[in-house]
Amino acid sequence: MRRAGGFAALLLALCYLAITGLYVAAGAVPPNEDGAAWLAYFADKTLVWTLIIFLSVLTDILFLPVVPALFLAARRSLPLILGAGFLLLFVLLDLAVTWPNYAALVRMSVQPDQASLAGAATYAASVLGSGLFATYAIGIPALGIALISVELTGLTRYVGIVTGVVGVAAVVGVGVLVIVVSGLTIAWVALVGVWLLRRR
Repeated sequence: MRRAGGFAALLLALCYLAITGLYVAAGAVPPNEDGAAWLAYFADKTLVWTLIIFLSVLTDILFLPVVPALFLAARRSLPLILGAGFLLLFVLLDLAVTWPNYAALVRMSVQPDQASLAGAATYAASVLGSGLFATYAIGIPALGIALISVELTGLTRYVGIVTGVVGVAAVVGVGVLVIVVSGLTIAWVALVGVWLLRRR
């Protein structure tokens, strides 16, 4: 299980790197919650966003072997249990809310009657632009990473704790920190993969 979790974490880091490149290629989503603007944005980016959605769902699934592997390799404590719970909550919410809404927007963007779909698109865009979305997509996993990292060792511990602090700061309004926390999360999952594979 530790080896499976280690390899899953390394694959997770690679997927996150690929997703980052695809996000850069796609460009930023519209800054407002106007459904018509979101549909226009996705209309010529369906392939890129289909890949982003596929890889993002895969990353959520890859967290599932990582969490029990950490349970086996680290000291079982309250921070570890809480951290694992936060990560699993993030996976559940991401799969249930984030990617279905993005998939719906991408699908609606290629439908012929855009005017009739603008209302539905505005709802999905409002969900993805809400403060609640930022809390569970950034804050909850960052807290989970920080709590789990308390029980890890070396650089993995420190990167994880910093990821948690930066993630919370990003949620409370420091927008540029979202990019920083993304980079830190990639580094952390890669370090976790190496840490798990080295454990005996």
